[in-house]
Amino acid sequence: MATQQDIIKKFMKSLDDAKNWTASGAGGIGGAINAAIKDASEGTSGDNKFKSLGALSEAFLDDLRKAPDVDTFLREKCGIIIDNEDTGSVTGFDMGGTKIKTEESIVPEVDEVIRLDNEYREQQIANPNQETFELDGDNVTVDANGTLSFTKKGLTVKFYDYDELIEAANSTDETTRSEAENKLVVINGLYTWWIEGALKLIAESYGDNYGFDDKSDAKVREIKLELEFKEADRRNAYVNYNVLRAGLLLPQTLWINMAHFVGIDSSNFNGKISSEFSSVEYLDSDIAHELTHAVMNANIDKHAPGTTLLGEFPILLKDGMAELTRGIDNYRKDYIIGGIAEYKNSSDPDSTDFGIVMNNLLKSNYYQDDRAYYQYVGGYMLMHYLAKQCADEEFSGINVRTTENQTETALMLTGQRFTANNGTALVSAGDKIKTDENNNITEITIGKSDNIISTPESKTPVIVKNRKGEVLASTDTFTKTSAI
Repeated sequence: MATQQDIIKKFMKSLDDAKNWTASGAGGIGGAINAAIKDASEGTSGDNKFKSLGALSEAFLDDLRKAPDVDTFLREKCGIIIDNEDTGSVTGFDMGGTKIKTEESIVPEVDEVIRLDNEYREQQIANPNQETFELDGDNVTVDANGTLSFTKKGLTVKFYDYDELIEAANSTDETTRSEAENKLVVINGLYTWWIEGALKLIAESYGDNYGFDDKSDAKVREIKLELEFKEADRRNAYVNYNVLRAGLLLPQTLWINMAHFVGIDSSNFNGKISSEFSSVEYLDSDIAHELTHAVMNANIDKHAPGTTLLGEFPILLKDGMAELTRGIDNYRKDYIIGGIAEYKNSSDPDSTDFGIVMNNLLKSNYYQDDRAYYQYVGGYMLMHYLAKQCADEEFSGINVRTTENQTETALMLTGQRFTANNGTALVSAGDKIKTDENNNITEITIGKSDNIISTPESKTPVIVKNRKGEVLASTDTFTKTSAI
């Protein structure tokens, strides 16, 4: 039984395993992408439900045109529930996960921020000639040239002229000092939370082979960090990579626009963005997006002279995967709804911005700045569509998720909480619930264990099944209680 996340992992594994790829097809897109689409949908409605990226796109647009309304298309065809808390990430509740992933929780952060700058200052006082020092179990280096380097989950991050940044943070000039302090806050956040948290999320999303540690086949495991102030640039961050003619991938660059982080709060786990121009709320979400590019750049094997396979990706698909890592139902909601609504309601849908973007999907180098947002949401919805259409979850029900404080189990359904008669939660994360038209629970499928919690009193008869669909019991187990 393949879940939606299983389908995405099959797609990504196929790309990771692709060998001897040759450029073929429209716009130079190779057979590897089409093969990944086929592999992901294998066994669904025949041997292969979708035989190519083009076929997937055509089916997506055809279902959009036939759907009675936008919300029905998103929910039933793409599995996108636009009006709940979940961001729609591949690891989230809407795609079959056990927990709702919000914009605040999508990148996991624990503990207090580590003040790398303070640790460096103290190190300089205690051992001024020692370049490497240990911090929280990691080795941190500031070499003779002032280059800071540290490694998180196999990825070595380097920032040049760190010693000069430390000096600038002590400047008597207010502007110089403030800009340096903002940069130090970002570096501290990257070191403490965001690099490692993003890489954990990516591995959870697509498999342990997508990363930089020993479980991966990454061709490069180093990234250069650049922090610049560019007020006219609306981008929060991006990843650059360069490839030599021999196909060797050089160290990548993670660029962050400090114009969006003026006065950034050092205590904010998520790196709250201050710019009015950004549709994204937090930097950690952007880091997850950008490091998805970096991971794919480093891991998807090179297949054509002077390029990696990812370099041949359609931009729409490449950014769609990066958006799938974090989910964009919340902050790109207007573009998701607006783009497909305009397409669906137009007498000439192919002339709409969304239609133009989707019809240029097969062009690897297609990019238009004025339609960039539709490229992000188009690829995101297309991958959701692939996952939803190819998943073969036999149980048509609702996943159970744990509440924010993790102290009880709740099911969000028509504003009600379901518990056992004695107040003990019957279901746990990973279980699924089926209800009748009146929202009475009629069936439970146990997700992680076959244990049944039963109560002496009976109100609503419930059939309990194991993960194989075998009936374990038909018992009276629980009732509706307080509203939430």
